[in-house]
Amino acid sequence: MALIFAAARPDNRASQAVMKRLGLTYRRDVVYRGIASVWFEIAREAFDRSGRSVGS
Repeated sequence: MALIFAAARPDNRASQAVMKRLGLTYRRDVVYRGIASVWFEIAREAFDRSGRSVGS
């Protein structure tokens, strides 16, 4: 299953708010590339069904 993920620093509430608005769900605290982070993800299929779009 394809997955869309995002990571941000725990104190970066603005980025976390964007991830939530895009439909991503918090999964766990991680160390990503040596930086303490929060991990959000959504299945690609679920994102596609949501009708949201990113970029352009």
